[in-house]
Amino acid sequence: MYFLYLLLTIALAVPASTASDATVGLRLAFEPATLDWTMGDVPIHVINNVVEGLYGVNQAGLLEPVEAQGLPRRVGTTAAWRVSLRTDLKWSDGKPVRAADYMAAWSRLLAPKTASTYAYLLFDFEGAREFNAGKSTVWNGARAVGDHEIEMVLRERKADHFPTAALSHWATFPVRADLVTTFSDWGSEPSHMVFNGPYKILSYKHATKLELIPNSLHRTPGTLKKIEALIVEDDATALRLYESGRLHFMADLGTLDRAVLAKRDDLHSMKSPVLVYLGIDSRNSALAEKKYRQALSLAIDRTLFQPLLGPGYVPASGLTPELNLLRAADPGEARRLSGEPRLQRPEFGFFEKGSNKMIAEFIQAQWKKNLGLDANIKGAEIKSYWKRLARDPFAIFLNTYGPPVGDTRYYFELLKTGNPMNLGRWSNADYDQAVEKGDIATASRILDEETPIIPLYFRAYDYLVNPHLKGAVLNPMTSLFLKDAQLLQ
Repeated sequence: MYFLYLLLTIALAVPASTASDATVGLRLAFEPATLDWTMGDVPIHVINNVVEGLYGVNQAGLLEPVEAQGLPRRVGTTAAWRVSLRTDLKWSDGKPVRAADYMAAWSRLLAPKTASTYAYLLFDFEGAREFNAGKSTVWNGARAVGDHEIEMVLRERKADHFPTAALSHWATFPVRADLVTTFSDWGSEPSHMVFNGPYKILSYKHATKLELIPNSLHRTPGTLKKIEALIVEDDATALRLYESGRLHFMADLGTLDRAVLAKRDDLHSMKSPVLVYLGIDSRNSALAEKKYRQALSLAIDRTLFQPLLGPGYVPASGLTPELNLLRAADPGEARRLSGEPRLQRPEFGFFEKGSNKMIAEFIQAQWKKNLGLDANIKGAEIKSYWKRLARDPFAIFLNTYGPPVGDTRYYFELLKTGNPMNLGRWSNADYDQAVEKGDIATASRILDEETPIIPLYFRAYDYLVNPHLKGAVLNPMTSLFLKDAQLLQ
């Protein structure tokens, strides 16, 4: 288990006086793809403040019930487990949160037409895989028992451990089926949505901002009068807004001068579980042979990432922080494996944000120097980039991955056959079987031999926070929680 659930408190002190009418500003670096948390690709600083699920994490880093009354309990010696809901839960329109709302969310998460990248969070439950793959038309792995009880059946009948952590991710949080089916713009128009978190979304002005206010029907409404999540793609513009007092929290500092930032007292940096890696289209004729993928990896001197990006960035040869035994660059072995370059100016794609271009140019130079390979780097706007990867990926592409919850095995889910986030379409039956069995040692060995992706580094999470913002909590998965936040006068 990694440190994913270790919470970092930005500031614990509660101020003696607050600016009750003040608005707290947050930065969103991209226009949200959706507000539909079942889909997964959402602005997490917003979503984690307006919806909640069965479980969360306390400040000691332990899972704790949120909308559940306790941890899952086994039904006798069967594969069934039950969770009881609190009885004081309400949506922001006053209707009660029911067990059926969780069933609606989970069935929708697994439905093939939803195409959520987080469907695999429920694959430990009976029939979930088959339903997600379209091999069955009904999913019976969970059911509502009245309004306040949920029963779930594990796929592994003899399992004595319940995957509680998966139910702390926003993609598993409840939805109101009546609204989803009634409004075609549910997920983009807040007036047609309801929320069960301490805040609710008041309005969404596309390309400009989202406004959040306290959810008065929550058992502990948020303390801030208003939150503005401003959509500011340019880092320098965001910094000006921060320094003017319009923003109080901002991350995504990629193009800003790090030497200048390092001198600021309001700059903070923390470890992040997010892996930055090179994806490889395994269907490419040259890259289909593992020795060429290995050559590309061995030609990169990862020790140079820290001087390039900052001391918080951890060079990586492995898929997880625990198994990250850094392999030194070996240009001689890389040239031996590659022989005469079979790749003629391979397309090397990246999305144009932050330090991505600098990283792509650095890797391009490493390959030119150590392999004699001239990669053709191509930048793209983020939305068109993701469409390209889903349809017909670049031969090589820069990407990131962070496990959805605090369990090491979810790193390995990335490269399983059929996972929609496995954008290089690599497939290995032995690897799939090892991950299924929880045999991480074997799965790691296969990855090391096959090199389906090229790990580069674990990203640091750098952010600026206004010293007057108190009581905000940030976890290592880069989720910001503002339920108890206050702003000093």
